[in-house]
Parts: sequence; structure tokens; C-alpha cells
Amino acid sequence: MSTVDKSKEQLTVFSVKDYNRHNIIQILKKYGPQRFKDLKEKTKHSPRGLNNMLKDLLRDKKIQKTFHKEHPAYSLTDTGNELSKDLDFLFEYRKKFIIDGGQYHENYSNQWGSMLFCDLPWGIVDGLVLDKNISSEINPITQETTRQIQEVLFRKLLSDVKDKKITLDDTKNGTIVLDFTIDYKELVKSLKSDSLRKYNNTIHEEFELYQKIEYETIQKWEYDLLKESREEKITKEQFRRKLKKLQKQHLKKEKIKG
Repeated sequence: MSTVDKSKEQLTVFSVKDYNRHNIIQILKKYGPQRFKDLKEKTKHSPRGLNNMLKDLLRDKKIQKTFHKEHPAYSLTDTGNELSKDLDFLFEYRKKFIIDGGQYHENYSNQWGSMLFCDLPWGIVDGLVLDKNISSEINPITQETTRQIQEVLFRKLLSDVKDKKITLDDTKNGTIVLDFTIDYKELVKSLKSDSLRKYNNTIHEEFELYQKIEYETIQKWEYDLLKESREEKITKEQFRRKLKKLQKQHLKKEKIKG
């Protein structure tokens, strides 16, 4: 814990480890190959702590052993260099949660690690950030779910390539960040109400009324009818019939007023 200040004392062991690994990667990116002695001076880690960190980074193939000025040293691999770009972009966001008492899990699903183990390219690395209010016990995102999301994304991209909807260029390099932020309370509410099913079952006439809500032109009777349908108190067919009936009644009243 000697490498973190008072504001970081509440970090979990995993988070401190992640914070320090990021620091090592940034040093190697900035200064190039470094000897163990150089890294020890720059990070202020204990020899044992630094050694454990380097073992982890070697295992994950983010760094490699090399020689620098005829001395054994460590340098970033291509994988480590690419991941450092992602860390540059997102680490400040993650760090805020970590310092506030949250957790960050890098390569949460381990799909990237599984592909690496089989000597297969993958290109997708996931990370899970939990703020201090979301414990592991109530975390709704399982490792299996994260793995399946990656597989769905991969299959969709592969399909788009085959259908010529996207063009690939293997001469280019860079990082893409696809970000999902989950409001836990809103998610619970959404799951309980089965929002996606209701959305997919929304009919054209309902969408027209939702548009009226957006433009603040909806009538109270239209809103009440929409609410009945949304709460599934009536079927879609009943909604259509009732809507036509009420629209006729409304037009009749407007003509009388006119």
C-alpha cells in the first residue's frame, strides 16, 4: 500500500494492483525499455511487489523481456502498447470510481485471455467498473453475460463484413471504445417492467402518440389511452379500436365547437 496516498487507501487489493500495473505500462510507454532497477526507482515499489507486478504483465503478454544497453530489461509488447491507449483514454474515469471506493476489473470476462491462450487474435478487451454502491453480490453483469455480448458483437461484425456493409483495412491501427453506462436503479426498474419486450411490441399508432408527448401536443384522453396500453390493461387490438372510437368522438366535439 506504500505506493498509494491517503485518498487511495480504501482501494481493494485488486484495484491497487490495477492502478500500479497501469503506472508500469505508462513508464515503459514514455521511457522505452527499462531495467528492473530503473522501474524500481520510478515506481517506488518494493522489489517483491514490483516483481509480482512484472510477472502478471508478462503472463498477460503486455510486456516482454528484452535487452537494453546490454542489460536485461522490460518493454511493451504490441498488445501492451495498444492497451495503453485504451488505458490513457479511460483510466481517469475508472480512477474516480476506484478512489471513491469502487472496483475495476480488467479483462472481466477473460475472453481475450482465452483467445490469447489458443494463440488466436481477438481485438476486444472488456473492463467492468463498479462504483462503491454496487457490491459484487448485486452486480447484475456476469462474466458469462460479458462473454456472450462480445460473441454477439463479433458475429454481427463478421456478418456485416460478409454483407459488405463495412470495409476492413488491415493497414490501419487504432482503438475503438464502445461504452455502456448502467444506472442500476433504472436498470432494475426496466427489467421488472420488461421494457425491451414492450418496446418491440409497440405499434405504429402508439409511436404516433409518443411523438405527440415529445412535441407536447398530446391530449389527456390520448395520454390515458396510451398509459392503459403501456400497462397492458388492454390488448393492441383493443387499443386500436378504442383509439379510433375516441378520435371520432373528439372530431365530433371539435365540429360542434366550431
